Amino acid sequence: MNNQVSISTANIRGAFGGAFFIPGMYTALWAGFVPYLKAKLNIGEDVLGSMILLLGVGSCLAMAIAGKLVESLGCKKTVTIGSFIGMLSLGIVTWCSTIFEATIALFFFGVGMGGLSGASANLQAILTEKVSKKHLMGAFHGGWSLGGFAGAGVLLVLLKILSLPVNESIWGGLLIVLFIAMVVVSQFMLTFGSDPNAKVTKKSKSPLSFHPIAIIFGLLSFVSYLVEGAVGGIGVHYTYSKIKVLLSKKPLWALCSLMELCVLAVFLVIQLVNT
Repeated sequence: MNNQVSISTANIRGAFGGAFFIPGMYTALWAGFVPYLKAKLNIGEDVLGSMILLLGVGSCLAMAIAGKLVESLGCKKTVTIGSFIGMLSLGIVTWCSTIFEATIALFFFGVGMGGLSGASANLQAILTEKVSKKHLMGAFHGGWSLGGFAGAGVLLVLLKILSLPVNESIWGGLLIVLFIAMVVVSQFMLTFGSDPNAKVTKKSKSPLSFHPIAIIFGLLSFVSYLVEGAVGGIGVHYTYSKIKVLLSKKPLWALCSLMELCVLAVFLVIQLVNT
């Protein structure tokens, strides 16, 4: 009797949109807000860097429990909860008027965006690949870059082309729209948190037990994310204040250009791998 679980194209599209494209969009909203946050709080690069460091701490702490949450709640619920925490925290960041408030909000933004949502999204991609027996990981991460490009483009249209005033309502409105879209798209995501077609193996009773290979790759990921965090968080501000890419007085041109290059590079690699 064949008990193999299969998935539909809608499940693949749900994973693409809910786990990667939409999170990529609200990550771009954060990157576009970095220079405005610095100006609003009247802080220097050292203080801004320390605040962004707390964002990374929140991500690291959340990643340690993301796997266990996926096992108990499933991918769809964990991604949705993580996105809700991330979007709500980012909305709060835009309204904060003190360094302390903004730092606490950034910590929880890291918990939701980088920890719960990011880690469980990759698990969703792995499970979708395994069950569908298709090479989809590159396309999924390309979707994240595409979402970042789209988010930066939306900000570019609102703030640069339409010349709307820079205020909290723009980010708040966009985040509400994105969360509604997230709830709708997530209905098509895989609900389970482990491969239903895999053989049942004995699990460790300790919640903090990790395979040595997982620890090695965890350390490698930690180092790589140090670079990514520096580029993503401080890079936009540096471009804004020092280089002034495309002679713009806003960082959004630079962010759009960066995201466009990421999208083109990822999908080029996908084509090379699949040929």
